[in-house]
Amino acid sequence: MEYSKESLTSVLRKYEVDSTVDIKTVDVKRAVDIGNNFVSDVKKVTVTGSKTVQGVKKDFQKSIIVKELLKNKGISDSLNYDQCFVNEMIAYNKILPELKKYTVDGELPVPDCIYANESATALEDLCPEGYETVDRFIGFSVQQIEDILRVLAKLHSASLVMSEKDPKKLSELSKLIPELVFVMDPTGLAKSMKSFVRIAVRVFEELEPTERNREVLAMLNKYYESFQENNTKLFEVPRKYSVLNHGDAWGNNILLKERNVKFIDFQLMRFASVASDLTYFFCSTCKPSLKINLDHYLSVYLDSLHSHLMGFDINLKDILTMDWLRKEMYDFQPVGFVCSLWFLPLYFFKKEHLNTDMFTEKQLTDDELRWTKCTPEFKQRLIEMAYDFCTGFKI
Repeated sequence: MEYSKESLTSVLRKYEVDSTVDIKTVDVKRAVDIGNNFVSDVKKVTVTGSKTVQGVKKDFQKSIIVKELLKNKGISDSLNYDQCFVNEMIAYNKILPELKKYTVDGELPVPDCIYANESATALEDLCPEGYETVDRFIGFSVQQIEDILRVLAKLHSASLVMSEKDPKKLSELSKLIPELVFVMDPTGLAKSMKSFVRIAVRVFEELEPTERNREVLAMLNKYYESFQENNTKLFEVPRKYSVLNHGDAWGNNILLKERNVKFIDFQLMRFASVASDLTYFFCSTCKPSLKINLDHYLSVYLDSLHSHLMGFDINLKDILTMDWLRKEMYDFQPVGFVCSLWFLPLYFFKKEHLNTDMFTEKQLTDDELRWTKCTPEFKQRLIEMAYDFCTGFKI
C-alpha cells in the first residue's frame, strides 16, 4: 500500500464518501512489537488534513492500522501468506457486509475496513477508543472468556440465520474462501503444524518408557502418519449447521474494551463447524485450566447463539443442544491439539526466536533447528497436553 498523501487522500475520500478530504501529513510507525507479529507487516498510519463540512473547512485526523505482506519473502512464500491476504480481502469486502444483514442490530464485532486488496488491509485503529489485546502470558479472565464466546456466537449465528433465510447466498459465500490449512495437498501452514506433532513424538521418545508413555507415543505416531487425511476430512465436506468461522480466533486477534469485544484478522476464515473456532480459541491459550470450566463456557456460547437466533424467530434449541456441541468439540479435538502445539512456542520460546524479520525458510522447515529452541518448560507443557489429548480419544 502506498503511503503518499495523494494515495491516502484517494482511499479516505472513498471510505468517508467525501470528496473534500485532503491529506496534508502522513506519519507511519511500526504497530506491533517483535515477537507479536507472525503473518503480516503491521503499521500504524496517522494522517492529518482537512475536510469541508457544510461549506466550512475543518481539521481532519485519522489513525489507521495497515497490514501488508511480510517483506520476508521466504516466510510469505513458504507459508502461502499471499492467499491469506486474498481470503481477508474477500472477508472484508464481500462476506462480512453480507453477514451483518443477518444480525438483529445490523452490526458485527469487527472494526471498519477502510481498504482491502490482495496484499494489504487497512482498518480503523481502535486503540484510541480504548481497545487493546490481553497479554498472552497473563491470559483472559473468566469474564473476558465469557464475553468473547458471546460475541463469537453472534458471528456464528449470522450464518445460521442466513442458512434459513437465504441458503443460496450462504452457499455462494462459503465457496469464496478455500480452506488454507487442512487440505490433502498440504500448504506451508499445514506442514508447519505437522512438524510440531513430530516434535511431540520426539519428546515422548526421550521419556521413560512407562506403559502410559508408550501408549501416548503410539497414538502420536499414528496421528502424525494420518495427520493430513484425518484433519482434512473434518473440513472437506461441510457439516450440517456449518458456519463462516473467524478461523484464527486467538488472543492477538481479539481486542477488548471493558465488556466489548472486536475480532480482527480474517485471513484464515473458513466454512466449518462452530467447533472449529471454539477448539481453536480454547486450545490456542495453551492453558489447562480452560478445560476444567469447558462445559460452563460451552453453555455460555450456546445460550448466546440461541438468543441471537431467536431474534429472527429461529428456534433450534432442540437440535443445537449441549450434546450436539460436545460431539462437535470431540470430533475437532485433533485439530485443537495440533493448534495448541503450534501456539506453544509463543508461550515458551525466547522472544528472539519469534522475530519474523529474521526468519529464513530453513528455520520454518528444519525440524532439527526447531528442536534446539525447545525449552524444558515447553517440553513439560507439551507432555501435559499430549496426555490430555490421548486420554479418551481414539485416532
